[in-house]
Amino acid sequence: MPSTTCSGQSPSGPVSSPWSLGNFFPTGTVSFPLTSDIACDHALSEDGWHSFRSDAVLSHLQDSPRDDTLCREIEFLVKHKFIAATYRQSLPSVLVVRIYIIPYDLPGVQGQLRIRKQPILNRARRSLRLLLSVVEQGVQAWDGSASRGVPLFSTASVRSVSMDAGTCERNNSFQLVLFHVYPLRSRSKRCITR
Repeated sequence: MPSTTCSGQSPSGPVSSPWSLGNFFPTGTVSFPLTSDIACDHALSEDGWHSFRSDAVLSHLQDSPRDDTLCREIEFLVKHKFIAATYRQSLPSVLVVRIYIIPYDLPGVQGQLRIRKQPILNRARRSLRLLLSVVEQGVQAWDGSASRGVPLFSTASVRSVSMDAGTCERNNSFQLVLFHVYPLRSRSKRCITR
C-alpha cells in the first residue's frame, strides 16, 4: 500500500534519453492547496519528484474549478509533449508542480514534435496561455517550498504598476523564447509581447 511519505530514489547517473528533463526548459512552478495527502508510489522522476498525473492529484485538491481546470490542462500538455511536469507535496498541505517546456525542435526525436494536428495546437496554445499566467519563478518554490515565487508574466496593467527594466526584459525575452519553442503556423504582424 502506498504511503504519504516518499522514500523513493531518483535514477542515478546521467539520463541520455532525448526526453530527459535536462533537455527541457525549466520554467517555474504552480502550487495547489490540498485537502489530503497524496499517496506515494515511490517512483520518482530524474529530478527526484513524482511525474505529474492528474488522476493521482485531482481527488486531493481543494474544491476549486480553477485548480481542477489547470490540472487537466497540465495533463493535456504533458500527454501531447508540450511540457513535462513533476510534483512534490510540501507542508502545509500544498502541492508544488514543476513545469518544464519541451522545445519543439528537441534533438533525437526525428521531428515528431514539429508535426501536430491543428486542433491539438489550438488547445495547446490556450492551455499554455492559462498555465503561463499562473507559473511562478523562485528558488524556494522550485526547491519545493510553499512560499510564493515571482510571477512569470505580469498580469498588471503597465499604467497601474511601475516595472523595472529587468522585469520587462525578462518577460519579453521569455515570450520570444516561447514563440520560438512553439511558433504559430501563420504569423501576424502584431507584436508578440502585447
